[in-house]
Amino acid sequence: MKILVSLLVIGILSFSCGSKELTVDEPEPVATQPAEQPAESPQPAPVQPVTEVTQEEKPEPPASIADVTPEPAKAAAASLQDSIDVMYMIKPNDYLVKIAINEYGRPTMWRKIWNWNYEVIGDNPNLIYPYRELALKKPIEYANKVEFSWYDYTVRKDDTLWSIAKKEYDNNLAWIVILRDNYDEIGDSYNTLRENTTLKLRTKLY
Repeated sequence: MKILVSLLVIGILSFSCGSKELTVDEPEPVATQPAEQPAESPQPAPVQPVTEVTQEEKPEPPASIADVTPEPAKAAAASLQDSIDVMYMIKPNDYLVKIAINEYGRPTMWRKIWNWNYEVIGDNPNLIYPYRELALKKPIEYANKVEFSWYDYTVRKDDTLWSIAKKEYDNNLAWIVILRDNYDEIGDSYNTLRENTTLKLRTKLY
């Protein structure tokens, strides 16, 4: 009897186990990231051709008056061989740059004027005295001969070149012009003029 019951129990258990579906939990799929593409190596920048940089050459100052291109009616275009010296009387309020512009049309010509007249001007080109004369080189075709007209002046008692210059030219500093024009008559004794001496004076200073 015990054997029968045991077999019955075993049969029931076997039936129960066979009726159950054996399931196996499958793992959920794991999302996979796409494999990273290897970063592209940067392409080298194209090499630009090296341009040789040359320092701009500074123009050399003109070596002679022939290197200067004049403005119309200006006398700055001629070689020194074709030029002559024309005397220029310094006017009140003149300076070398002003003279260079008026006579040559170029302010840079002041250096040449200074070089040509170094013995008259000296070491300081900023200090020039009115009524002194400078030699300016001008082409022959531009050089105008300077001619003066004269009148006689008779020296009076107590006259001096200084006082005569003030009276006749309205500028005491013009005494040097009277001395230059009458040096043969006056000589080195110009500080003591002889009465009744006849001097020649210009009707115009320049």
